[in-house]
Amino acid sequence: MELLLSIHHAAMGEYIEATWGPWDDDAQRSYWDERQRGGLLQVVVVSGSVAGLLEVRESEENAEVVNIELAPHFQGRGLGTAILTGIQQAAVRRGAAVVLQVLTVNSARHLDMPLGFTATGETEWHVQMRWSC
Repeated sequence: MELLLSIHHAAMGEYIEATWGPWDDDAQRSYWDERQRGGLLQVVVVSGSVAGLLEVRESEENAEVVNIELAPHFQGRGLGTAILTGIQQAAVRRGAAVVLQVLTVNSARHLDMPLGFTATGETEWHVQMRWSC
């Protein structure tokens, strides 16, 4: 868990700080404890190395991508795109849509557009997006 927490900090720290203020180790650790208890956390492994984490919550109508976080040295290699494409393919097989939300300050939100995601709404902190076949 410590490795995943450090990946979370490296991947999301600047966006968390830009959205909610200075990084708070205790708050982030509490958030991690909740995530772990939720049972959704999957470890992304590439060539035997932990590359990041993935959380997907599935319902009958949606695959909700709760989080994709990759260590900085795994970013920009198409791994996130490959993960999302795999989720889309699985959603097609079961006739579901894929939904996610991205922090407004996260420039990676523009990477979802080529995959066919469209913005469906916005909250104070997030852009909500949807893809359906």
